[in-house]
Amino acid sequence: MSETKFMPGPWHACQDGKCKCKQVWSVPADCPVCVVESGPTGDEYPVIKEIDGKQEARMEIIEYWNIKEETAIANINLIAAAPDLYAALENLINFQIEYESNTGGDKMPGNEYYSLKLTDIIVKVANVLQKARGQS
Repeated sequence: MSETKFMPGPWHACQDGKCKCKQVWSVPADCPVCVVESGPTGDEYPVIKEIDGKQEARMEIIEYWNIKEETAIANINLIAAAPDLYAALENLINFQIEYESNTGGDKMPGNEYYSLKLTDIIVKVANVLQKARGQS
C-alpha cells in the first residue's frame, strides 16, 4: 500500500454511528478522525433582542438544511469504512499491475468488451485513489 497522510485504519463509528457524539475513531491512533453533523445546520449570527425590557445578545441561525438522524448514521458508517474501501481499491490496482506484468501487458483474454470495461474501471479506481491522497 502506498504511503498516505490520513489517520491509519481501521476506523470505527462510535456505537455503529448511534452514539450521540457522532464520532469516527482511528483504532490504531485511538483518537477521533471526525464528527458528523446531524439536525439543523447553517450559519450563526449575533442579534440583540429586547426581552422583558432588557436588551440581550443572542445567537440565531440561518438554517440551510436539516440532516436526518438516519442520514447522519449512514454518513458515519461510510466514513468509518473509508480506510477499508481505500485498501480494497488499492488491492484491485495492484492485482491489475501484477496481472499485466505476469502476462507481458496483455489484457484479460477472451472478451474484448470485458477487457475494455475492466480498463475503464481501473482508471476510475486510480483516479479515486489519487483524490483520496489529495493528488487530484
